Amino acid sequence: MSDNVLSMPDTALTSNQPPQENTVQPGCCTFVKEWYEGIAAQKPGENRLSTKICDRCHGLFTSSTSLLPNMKLKSRDKMGETIKQMYPSGEDFAIYRTRQGVIINFADCRAREREQRKQYAVISEKLCRLRFLTSQMAGWLGLKRLSRTGGFYEHQIAEAIYLVMQGKPDQAGELLDLGLKLANERLTNENRVRYLIACLATAVIPALFWGAVHLGFITFANWQVYSPYFLSGLAGAVGAVFSIALRIQQLNLEPCAQSVMNYVMGALRILTGFTGGAIILLIINGTGLGDGILSLFKSIRMDSVTDASWKCIVLVGFLAGFAERLIPSLLQTLESRVENPAVETEAAQARAKDTGAVGAGQKVASPAA
Repeated sequence: MSDNVLSMPDTALTSNQPPQENTVQPGCCTFVKEWYEGIAAQKPGENRLSTKICDRCHGLFTSSTSLLPNMKLKSRDKMGETIKQMYPSGEDFAIYRTRQGVIINFADCRAREREQRKQYAVISEKLCRLRFLTSQMAGWLGLKRLSRTGGFYEHQIAEAIYLVMQGKPDQAGELLDLGLKLANERLTNENRVRYLIACLATAVIPALFWGAVHLGFITFANWQVYSPYFLSGLAGAVGAVFSIALRIQQLNLEPCAQSVMNYVMGALRILTGFTGGAIILLIINGTGLGDGILSLFKSIRMDSVTDASWKCIVLVGFLAGFAERLIPSLLQTLESRVENPAVETEAAQARAKDTGAVGAGQKVASPAA
């Protein structure tokens, strides 16, 4: 390596330090060159090199020291990982990829290595964040593991490391910022898809139960009585999934905000839709509040599943699951009528009087006509 590779202040040199040579191998000094030669002179299986310390940089070298020239495709690095790909590198560093991601092997000269580590520290925070985001990304049917050239983000990381080693930290930072933005958007969309799949999987559970009962795998006493309410609840679960799918882009599922509890909340939302579908059918069949809802549909009884009623049952249940505020509003109305029966009786009498007055007026007007 030339002298400008290991440019150190003159005050750091002492009289007993060996001079630097201009013909040494890349990424090394005179001491490292002699260590290379000693390694090359060893016979296979021989281990006669003892531990040594460089007089200049005080770096420790042992027989197990990983040297820069050994960084080749399919060889092993310092951590024992197999190198799967080599990226464009410099004369005193090597950038490669293992199953743990993109890694850099610094210069063998410890003085130069310390300088490189200072350069690397400038982008280390962004690199850690980008590595974390890429590790959370979903592979497409295992193709991520089978890739031999790495993905887009691995190339981004390798290029950023190369730029910072060439003394261009600003360009490396801009490149990593772009990668972080793209990775954050992609991972957010993946989290939304996972959330929607979790909700859909929850809605499939009652559908499987319905099919198992009708196919005879499960016997249920008085199923004909409960089947319309279960069908309405199943439609409510589907309505809840549909409601979530329409506003999935509004959900804040960024990488740092995503957790397993989001999936639990999604499952609870589907359970709420299922319950709402069953409750609204109970309200229609068992209370006077159902008259207003029933007036929107054909005059068909919904207390049993028939060829004529199943469509209305499914539609009512879907509406209950889709409209989150419908069931709470109906329950509040029912609660107010139960708590104040006198007020409700007066209101009913007033409506009856108005109805009677209108009928009498029509009778009087009829002879005049």
